[in-house]
Amino acid sequence: MNIKELFKGIAVVIDDQVNKTESDDSILKIIERLENENIPLLKYEYIPDDDIVKNFNNVSFILLDWQLFDKPEVGIIVDDSQYVNDIIAFLEKLKEIAFIPIFIFSKENPDDIKNILVEKDLFKEGASNYIFIKRKGELLSENEENKLFNEIENWLKQTPSIYVLKEWENALNKAKNNLFWDFYNINHKWPSILQKPSRKTVLM
Repeated sequence: MNIKELFKGIAVVIDDQVNKTESDDSILKIIERLENENIPLLKYEYIPDDDIVKNFNNVSFILLDWQLFDKPEVGIIVDDSQYVNDIIAFLEKLKEIAFIPIFIFSKENPDDIKNILVEKDLFKEGASNYIFIKRKGELLSENEENKLFNEIENWLKQTPSIYVLKEWENALNKAKNNLFWDFYNINHKWPSILQKPSRKTVLM
């Protein structure tokens, strides 16, 4: 299974650390691994407005952080419910737009994230899910350069719907491009020609 070939196209990364070059957050190394494989990325520090999100119907995948804010100093309590609500609303909006694989890579406990998603009917425990949840640190290894892609591959083996989706998208795009180029090379006005009724049809 060629993961890099399977996930062709533009991907979206949403993480508050995405543009902080001095950050020690693992997302920067994950982005580096993706870009080293020539995967073009749209990067956002926050969840985009709905007018932007509605254009995500053709993205390859979305990489999302669960904690889209800087944690305060130890001992300071912050109500992060609004951040969570925004993420839930974002995921629900995506479901209206397209069937897109979501990678939630975060420093937070994956079980805590799953429990919230299960409660919101966005994740089914013990089932195949279109959302892949993992700690950022578990996706990187000095001894395993392809750790990130190996983890995605292992998830795909348990998620046949996403695998079929990607194979289907790639095959459909290839067939569409071949068809349109064949017609275009014959006559670049081919849509107009096909729309014109034949003489036989007129006479009938």
